[in-house]
Amino acid sequence: MRRPVAGEEIPPYVMSEITTDRVRALMELMRDTNPVHDDPELIARRGLRGPVNQGPANLAYMLDMLFAWAGPELEIERFDFRFHEIVVPGDTVTARGTVRSAAENDDLTRAECDVRLEHADGSIAVSGTAVVRIPAR
Repeated sequence: MRRPVAGEEIPPYVMSEITTDRVRALMELMRDTNPVHDDPELIARRGLRGPVNQGPANLAYMLDMLFAWAGPELEIERFDFRFHEIVVPGDTVTARGTVRSAAENDDLTRAECDVRLEHADGSIAVSGTAVVRIPAR
């Protein structure tokens, strides 16, 4: 990978396979008993669009984008984020990012990136900042 530069757009990462089965599998893996993920009555009472995809899964889509862009040697120094909207089964979301700044030395580039997870309509589900280190190859 060439070294990143400020203003560079990170190639988007599309996740279109958000399913109820995946939400349930992650519930089991995480031992997550929050009923917003699988209780239809509670989901309806709260006026939610459907079972809520777990926050860590949504963050993982943004991390997948960064690793697809920079490669497996990428190191995450800091990852700050804010949840704005829920993601539910059937949604297609796209992780997007822009390099805000980049500084290099002989053996790595340190880049600060603005990242976000967007719904198909462009609304933001998650936004944040990632500071990453990319070793020179």
